[in-house]
Amino acid sequence: MQTPIRAWARILGIALYLSLGATVAAAPEDSSWMSVLGGPPFGQAFVRQSPGLMKSPLTPDKVADEAMACAGFANAFQVSHDERYRQRAQQIADFLVANSNLAGDGMPGWGPKLSLGYGFCPDRDNYQGKDLWETTRALACLLKVNEVAPSPAYIDLAEKVVDNWPSVEKTLANDGPYAAQGMRFYRKEPESCARQYVKNTNIAMGETLYRLAKQSGESRYLEFGQQALNAEFWEILTRKNFGYHGAMIYVEPNDPQNQKVLKIEQAKVEKDAQGDIVCRSEKPDPSCWDHLAFEAYELYQVQLLSGQSATDAIWKIMRTYRTSPLGDTQRFPWQGGDSPTHITSYNCFLRNSGKAIYGEECQRALAHQTNGSMIFYSLIPDDLLRPAGQ
Repeated sequence: MQTPIRAWARILGIALYLSLGATVAAAPEDSSWMSVLGGPPFGQAFVRQSPGLMKSPLTPDKVADEAMACAGFANAFQVSHDERYRQRAQQIADFLVANSNLAGDGMPGWGPKLSLGYGFCPDRDNYQGKDLWETTRALACLLKVNEVAPSPAYIDLAEKVVDNWPSVEKTLANDGPYAAQGMRFYRKEPESCARQYVKNTNIAMGETLYRLAKQSGESRYLEFGQQALNAEFWEILTRKNFGYHGAMIYVEPNDPQNQKVLKIEQAKVEKDAQGDIVCRSEKPDPSCWDHLAFEAYELYQVQLLSGQSATDAIWKIMRTYRTSPLGDTQRFPWQGGDSPTHITSYNCFLRNSGKAIYGEECQRALAHQTNGSMIFYSLIPDDLLRPAGQ
């Protein structure tokens, strides 16, 4: 027999579901846990998206999307204790494990069906790509599922990927405290021809390293994570580089690959009135602006995992992001061709990080009925979690 509170929670959950006019499978019967999300807009968005993501077929050409949904469901289990969410997260994680060697060269990793070498590596089809962004998304899924459904297979695979992904350590004694402490940069792709200095993917690996350090107990991952964090702080706080590529291309301009990258970057960025390197405002490149906001999201993830404050760097990034219509919900071209995923998800991820503007931007974006696995994950950010079983 249901208690009155549970009965009312069930009624309210069904009423919320019906009010959205959804035609997919029923939402969770007990939606009372959704109050932890912070208010009706977040619960409504969760109800709108979760049934479809729960049942959508898993495909190897959408690794990042699958992985983001996986992370969202792992978090949803921790805040709701609904076993269906854990099962779906584990299903996706096991799918990623089974599809970790599609490139067939002996090194696990994940990437797009068509690997674009950006002019430096040959383009390769048939799921041959290994991209650090998609690989770190997949690893986030595995390590988050390991929190709620522990398996040595997840840790072993994560260690194998990280240990085999090439990186370079740089120390600049006279370029600020972060460069002097030592920085680590991971290639965007594992091939030697791949770009070495891409800010967003490098700090994404930082998140992976801190997660892996915590779960494996291996101190080397903590050290490497600190070096990746130093690199990001150097970029934002010392070099004031809010572009796409890392500032090392300016420090080492005579490197043959950096010379090629400089030509590409100069077409995407400009210097603002303060002399900061920012994405172009005229004829803006959405990729440059969107990846900038991703860095703020990743810095917040690293802050939660490491205990080190990244508030200043996050605010500088998001303040710069908002100077573009692509980063301001009141100027964003909602009816245009630009994806609303980034402006929605990164503000929603940051809504509890200490600046009211993030929550305001998040809710304005959600009012446009935005959908997607990254947005779904942002509804249940990691700062809402409580230990499973409590």
